[in-house]
Amino acid sequence: MHINSGTKQIIFFVLEEWKLILFLTLIFSLYMYYTSTFEFFEQKGIKFMKPYPVVGNLGSRMMAKKSFHEFQYEIYNFFKGNPYGGIFEGRRPCLYVLDPELIKAITIRDFEHFVDRNTLNSNEPRYLSQSLLNLKGSEWKGVRSTLTPAFSSARLKNMLPLIDVCTEQMVQFLKQYDKQDVEMKDTMGHFTLEVIGACAFGIKCDALTNENANFIKIAEKFNYMSKSKRMMIFFFLIFAPKMLRYFNISFMNEESTRELVTILKAAKKERRSGDYKRNDFLQLLIDGANKENIDADGTKSGTYDDTIDAQSLLFLIAGYETS
Repeated sequence: MHINSGTKQIIFFVLEEWKLILFLTLIFSLYMYYTSTFEFFEQKGIKFMKPYPVVGNLGSRMMAKKSFHEFQYEIYNFFKGNPYGGIFEGRRPCLYVLDPELIKAITIRDFEHFVDRNTLNSNEPRYLSQSLLNLKGSEWKGVRSTLTPAFSSARLKNMLPLIDVCTEQMVQFLKQYDKQDVEMKDTMGHFTLEVIGACAFGIKCDALTNENANFIKIAEKFNYMSKSKRMMIFFFLIFAPKMLRYFNISFMNEESTRELVTILKAAKKERRSGDYKRNDFLQLLIDGANKENIDADGTKSGTYDDTIDAQSLLFLIAGYETS
């Protein structure tokens, strides 16, 4: 059958029109889907930050225009004076709590209802996935009960001599710069590393005596993340959170964590091969592993080793970054 040029033009025009209609329908459907929850807080009479399609309130974080702390500070100032407020992670509504009594109820009195944290749930190494921040349910409870004795008043008191040694090192360091300007952020960061290394792992970091010490280089890279990786993580969090389980993705720097785990494994090997025990965080975890990982036939299991590494990483990173 012969089709003249006029008919071809009509068919082409109709097809192009349908493509445009389908494209616009798709865009409209996506817009409706990603904004369908934006009235959640308004309907409940809760103050909320104005969200934007697709990204919600995470636009500045996705583009790395604001650090995590700057973002949190912005949210706090926006809701200041209110007991709580609403923000959106993509299309997901999240309650941001400011009232101290509500925070106390969530973290203490009614904590059994708020145990599990919001995590990436990615296919990251076990020395990251077994962290107390990522564990849920009975696994979280078991590890938490092992860690609790590390923060008893007696154990904390026993750490004072170690802290005194680190403090004296800092005093000697500062004496070199008498009547000179000193970058206190870096100095206190190095002091914190020295204290954590001594009290938690029995490791001398040389953070105050050698600014090029390996431990310093590792710590300074903890939270480094390229802009492309940051955008990829937020992309999955917003569009396909269930796909994360198939990828090795973490908010922590992979190179830094691998190097630190290597140091921890060496420290554990030294502890287990000798009779000497230190009264520190790492020893508590090793002793906990010896008690917990006894199989039915009486043999020890090695699966707890990743959990030791995970809690040690958390202790170091949380202690250093927050200080």
